[in-house]
Amino acid sequence: MAQTLALFLLRRNEGDRIGRIRDYAGRLKCGNGTVQAAFSLLEECGAIETEARGHLGTYLVRADISLLWKVAGLGAVTAAMPMPSGLQSEGLATGLRRAFQQSGIPLNLTFIQGSHSRVNALVDRRLDLIAMSRLAFDRSSQELPIKLMGDLGTQTYTGKYCILLRRDASLDSTGLRVAIDPRSMDQEVICRQVFARKRVEYIYASYPLMNKLFERGDLDATVWHGEDAPRRFSRDLKVFPVSRDIMDDLPKELSRAALAVYQQNSEPVSAVCHRISLDWIIKSQAEVISGQLVPSY
Repeated sequence: MAQTLALFLLRRNEGDRIGRIRDYAGRLKCGNGTVQAAFSLLEECGAIETEARGHLGTYLVRADISLLWKVAGLGAVTAAMPMPSGLQSEGLATGLRRAFQQSGIPLNLTFIQGSHSRVNALVDRRLDLIAMSRLAFDRSSQELPIKLMGDLGTQTYTGKYCILLRRDASLDSTGLRVAIDPRSMDQEVICRQVFARKRVEYIYASYPLMNKLFERGDLDATVWHGEDAPRRFSRDLKVFPVSRDIMDDLPKELSRAALAVYQQNSEPVSAVCHRISLDWIIKSQAEVISGQLVPSY
């Protein structure tokens, strides 16, 4: 019974009216004494503090979320985002970590490349929460049972991109072989926008394969995150920033970070949606980008 009440209280705020003993007894089909004993156990272990206000009912004065989480028998929330590759994504990872720490909810943060891969893992219930661009969320949610937990706003997701080109190739060449990572909706959108006015051949290849294709001479170009490309790809490639004109034409949703959960929430995810502060994530990310906060995730 204490476990059931802890799950319920995780979705309540301090100061909320939490109802009467007999209301819970009726809902849970048990005796008043059983419910009273469960509330007493939660108070004795320091998980909650309540106050009876006569005919107004009982109110939640204080709640220790980490203790309630343990009593409820819940494990760590598993979340996934792209591998951090610059201050923006390091700030997002740091913000997620700090927001969960602030809430008292344990987090297992993993890194999975490609929004398709993260969405599939979420739908398969191998993940509880994912970060992706708002563009990828909007497209995925049209076909799959995922819903928005929060939109962090403009310039909270990767916003810088560059063109990678073999040293003996030219952007003016006809028939360039351009790699698209089939796991990433964002990368495909950007690639097709960058090369929209050129006659190219698109080759679907995951990121790990791209370097090998470049080295074998089977690939001429691709587009990647600006801050990440020099570290992840061969130094024999030429690197060009994507022009301002093209960047301005890209969907604005590419720069917005979205947090998504499965449509039919489990109890832990319901509690997360209620407890996690999006403002705390945004604030932490901004502090990492400005140099006020050291990334930690």
